[in-house]
Amino acid sequence: MKTRIAMEQMFITLGQQCNSNCAHCQCGGSRDVFMSRETMKRIFDEVAGVGNLYLAGGESQMPGWIDACNELAGVIKECGADVDHFRTHTNASVCDENWQRALVQLENQCSQKRNKCMYFISNDRFHKRAIPKLVGEKTYENNIEHLKKSRFFNGIAAYCDEFIIAQGRATGKKFLDGVPALDPKLLQCTTYPIALTNETDGARSMYVNALCFGVSGDVIVDSDFTTQVENALGNVHDANIFDIVTSHPQTRMCHDANGFFKTVNVNADENDRLIQLGIAQRRFEMQESHK
Repeated sequence: MKTRIAMEQMFITLGQQCNSNCAHCQCGGSRDVFMSRETMKRIFDEVAGVGNLYLAGGESQMPGWIDACNELAGVIKECGADVDHFRTHTNASVCDENWQRALVQLENQCSQKRNKCMYFISNDRFHKRAIPKLVGEKTYENNIEHLKKSRFFNGIAAYCDEFIIAQGRATGKKFLDGVPALDPKLLQCTTYPIALTNETDGARSMYVNALCFGVSGDVIVDSDFTTQVENALGNVHDANIFDIVTSHPQTRMCHDANGFFKTVNVNADENDRLIQLGIAQRRFEMQESHK
């Protein structure tokens, strides 16, 4: 049965390779692991449209991440997915022109090109401590100034002021530089997908507000938990995304036999009611025109 999915937010971990040693890192260390083309295909064979495609790492300027980004652009084109725009981050440890070229390739597959595709420079207290030690203070400052000149640059991200998850290098710590380090085992994901579904004429359609995909294809509901397999709903290599989402007991769903976007979930809180159904509807209309 043909399945078409749209989501307003998609988070994809393209790779876990990193050249830094930040104290707050949830991954706990660099791993030469990258999302395979097969995993990307399994995702975008179902996903017809995406609003904001956020590309996570690892460090996005590592060679393997760049290769994965180029691969992703090809998969999106091959599958005919409608991606509105992308966003990503860099730690500014390097300035790789191949990275900029890879972003251009991905931008070419996006509907909203020059005004929405962007990257941020991670410049919170942990990165500001680790990266200058890695490359030198002067090189770090020069890299930031150089990266600011790109049309993809959108700002400096200086967060990590509320809490971090105590895993990776932060394991066992109650506070890290004044920021509470919370035990992930004591945390419960409160962000579960709200899914609007419809099944007509042998085709299944679904709109999801947000999903995250780990490097190996794990389907995860909260970007803060992307390194925790135990928080995965399932894996795209074991089942299709539609079944993974709709079969999970915490997923809030709305079925409408009369029209895919005619109702909203009456059990959703006020934030969930702000789902941009019009944008998702346009993506499905686009996908229908390519059938």
